[in-house]
Amino acid sequence: MNKVKNWIYGFFLVLTTIVFIIVILFLVSYTKLIFQVYDSKWLHFLVNILYKFKSDSAIISSDFIAENSDIVKGLLECVINISIAVSSILISLVTVITLAQKLFRLTKFAAVRRVNVSKDKSDLAIMKKFFDGASSVVVFSAKFQWLINDKEMIRVLEAVPTVKLMVTARDREKEVRKNLSSHRLAESVMQAPTASGQHFSFIKKDNIRYILYRQADNEKPYVYIFRENLTNKLWLEAMEDIINDFVIGNDSGNVATNVSSAKTVHPKK
Repeated sequence: MNKVKNWIYGFFLVLTTIVFIIVILFLVSYTKLIFQVYDSKWLHFLVNILYKFKSDSAIISSDFIAENSDIVKGLLECVINISIAVSSILISLVTVITLAQKLFRLTKFAAVRRVNVSKDKSDLAIMKKFFDGASSVVVFSAKFQWLINDKEMIRVLEAVPTVKLMVTARDREKEVRKNLSSHRLAESVMQAPTASGQHFSFIKKDNIRYILYRQADNEKPYVYIFRENLTNKLWLEAMEDIINDFVIGNDSGNVATNVSSAKTVHPKK
């Protein structure tokens, strides 16, 4: 997508440059007409092109240009005005595209974003986007019903080197593990230390920390996306340490798992 945007931006930029060059060339020719310089080869070339649209039999010479200087000036003025109008439109388009790119980057890299997820399962689409390609994911959820029947989500999570599924509903760990028993993710299920029922995910992707937090406000659910930057770097690092303590302190397997470095344990075949 970025390649297409850059190509469009480059196309408009090149087109604007070409139009500017045409305007300059016509301005130079127009200036020569004003100073009664009629023997310019470039002036002959431009006038020849303009007259070809009107007549194929016209012979362009210095005498012809001198005798019809007013008409030639009018033609050049018309072309210059049209070129300036076109270049103004192109410059405006380039400016709008540049502004849109900057606004997109500003939104994308903002510390906090709120996304409306009123559409059915659109929050899962956001989760898949952030889980895909991540180096580590810790998900806090009550019963993980949304995961059990979502084969694509399971496939995305199984491709993540480090995964932990923290069950926030009280005494539901065995149930969730049983529901996922046919998948490798079953060994990633753990009971969260508190039964808060909150739904959020801690993600590490391309050495950047993210938190996805789902909140229902007056029956209108939102997903808050926290992205690591200078303003919240320390806060997200502290969150990572707290989650690490949860994972290490509650790991029921033989190997303690750290969010940043451990890998998912797969059952032996």
